Parts: sequence; structure tokens; C-alpha cells
Amino acid sequence: MNLWRKLAIFAGGYLVAVAIATLVTTFVYIAPSALPDEGRFGSIYRWWADILPFVMLGSAHTFGFALPGFIAAIALGEKLRWVRWGVYSLAGAVDAVLAHIFYAQVVGNNLADVWPLLVASIIGGFVGGAAYWWAAGRFIARRRKPKITSPAQSES
Repeated sequence: MNLWRKLAIFAGGYLVAVAIATLVTTFVYIAPSALPDEGRFGSIYRWWADILPFVMLGSAHTFGFALPGFIAAIALGEKLRWVRWGVYSLAGAVDAVLAHIFYAQVVGNNLADVWPLLVASIIGGFVGGAAYWWAAGRFIARRRKPKITSPAQSES
């Protein structure tokens, strides 16, 4: 596979993974605020106002802070010849943790202060890893499968 084509597939897959991971993380993190609570934590409709800024900020942070982990996962996947969606999903979940650690180091934050977001991000990262595989990883992995040759071809 041509190097530029392969890089384009990786980049496109990363964009899909970031978008899906951010949407899933946002839903998991904000969904509890949609529960009826008689106004103690907001109304059932209040979370709709929070979703767009959260997704925009989350996408920007995810794109930047998850990129080093993504590159490491892709390099590892190429070296170990990953072909299944499950390993990409696990890599996405691990990348979510690493991105939060990286973010905490940059801004001087404590991970214990954002544990609900971290848990939501792990779930989002898992789904984002699967989305990467579906959008790009399976096409890259397809070239790794050995070609089946007929017995006549192997004799010559």
C-alpha cells in the first residue's frame, strides 16, 4: 500500500475516532444530568444547552491530547500486526487514560478531581477505537492477511 494513501487512511480514521469518542464521552458524562431531579442539579432539558460547547471543547482536547497515544497505538498495531477491532478498542481506552494523564501534567490538574470524566472518556475511547477500526483499521489490516494460493501456484 502506498505510504501517502496509508497515512491518509490513518488520518481519516483518527478524525472518525475523535468524533465518535467525543460524542460517546459527552453522552456518558452529561446523560445523568438529564435525569429528573426536581431542579437540584438542573432540569431534564438543561443538558441540551451544555452539549455543543462540551463537544467542541472535548473534540479539541481529544484531538490534541490523544494524538501521541494514537500514534503509539498505530505503531504498535503495525509492529504486532493487529487485525481485530477489540485490540483497537482497548488501545482507544488506554489512550483515553494516557490523554488525561498528559492533560493533567500540562495544566497541573489532579486526575482524582475529574474521575467521572475519566470514566466517561475510557468508555468513549473504547468506542472510538472500534470506530477507528471500522473506518480505517480494517482496510489497513486487510493487507496483512496472507493470500491463499492454489497448490499449482505453490509448486512453481
